[in-house]
Amino acid sequence: MIDKLVSIVLPIYNVEKYLDRCIKSIVEQTYQNLEIILVDDGSPDNCPQICEKWRNLDSRVKVIYKDNAGLGMARNTGIENATGEYICFFDSDDYLKPNLIAECVDKMTHNKADYVVYGFCDVTEDEQLLCEYLPTASKTVFTGNEVQQYFVKHVLSPYKYNGECWNLKISAWNCMYAMSMIKNSNFRFVSEREIISEDVYSLLNLYSKMNRVVIINEILYYHRVNSKSLTHVYRKDRIEKLNYLYYRLKELCEKCNYDNEIKRLVANPYINGMIGAMKMITNSENLTNKERKEILTTTLNDTVFQSALRKVDLPSERITRRILIIVFKAKLVGVSCFLLRSRRK
Repeated sequence: MIDKLVSIVLPIYNVEKYLDRCIKSIVEQTYQNLEIILVDDGSPDNCPQICEKWRNLDSRVKVIYKDNAGLGMARNTGIENATGEYICFFDSDDYLKPNLIAECVDKMTHNKADYVVYGFCDVTEDEQLLCEYLPTASKTVFTGNEVQQYFVKHVLSPYKYNGECWNLKISAWNCMYAMSMIKNSNFRFVSEREIISEDVYSLLNLYSKMNRVVIINEILYYHRVNSKSLTHVYRKDRIEKLNYLYYRLKELCEKCNYDNEIKRLVANPYINGMIGAMKMITNSENLTNKERKEILTTTLNDTVFQSALRKVDLPSERITRRILIIVFKAKLVGVSCFLLRSRRK
């Protein structure tokens, strides 16, 4: 039997330091029937030269050059050029275990799945382990109404839902998709320039189209965490963008006919984003202490944020996050600042 073709889409922008490592981990997969689509999104560094090197080394590699339009649009360019039966979207500063594609294809094929999700590790820039996210679902195959009834709810509430922690996460890169589902639903990613946390919005939309989902209880992917991320730079429009995300997630729930529990749970990714934004405020190098306090006070008094906090099921939260949410609801600025500065994740 001929192996099914898998399309791998790799959006590329300003990652010359890590790109070789990523592509090498793809071309060395034990599963070899691959179509590797490198989408250079107007990268200003040496990424184009690295792409050309790999195109010359491996006939499976295709390179597409486009003007910079962001991650979501680069992924969509990959979709439009993919010819495989299955498709993956990886980040170009990450890397894979050698058996990732083989494991996913095996589960996709034997279960006739629309979607397979697997575990991953956060690693530092020099590949030191930070944190493992090993799925611990009570079952591994979800069909029909089970997708929305169980899987989607545990993805939205990854640490504990209904007394169980499945350790799942919404992300475009920790999964494989059936191309038939992508085509039949005419799915495309939204632009992160339109909706922040575009993975969350895009995949919540796609989950409503899925009939069979499989979870692999194994770590297969390494996600590189950049220490020079936006954590130390406060952006004035961050809270406004997150509030818009929350509005669009609630709107999407209505459009997809999600039940009331999912409508409640979409507060979780929004609150996660708000915690990240407030960490930016407390750790920002471009704000004075007075400015930090003023912005944090305004944020804690934001009516959209306080409305979302009231939707949280506190007993289901980890103790550290539970304390943080209680402090936020009480609008305790000084305590919030202290906890956010001492919080690693």
